[in-house]
Amino acid sequence: MWDSFNTYGGSYQNSFETLCNQLFERYLSREYSNSIDEFKVINGAGGDGGIEAYGKLSNGDFIAI
Repeated sequence: MWDSFNTYGGSYQNSFETLCNQLFERYLSREYSNSIDEFKVINGAGGDGGIEAYGKLSNGDFIAI
């Protein structure tokens, strides 16, 4: 399966992180469609503490990967 993973010229690591972020955004949209205030992908170049992306809900809660 991974032999067919197209990175479009990027690294496998960055491409996989992008895929995970896209899947996470779709998950949030499906599960929390009426209560998402913000979705943000974090660029980890300066040290992101392991957080790749997060969604902020209207009740103030955060969900992150």
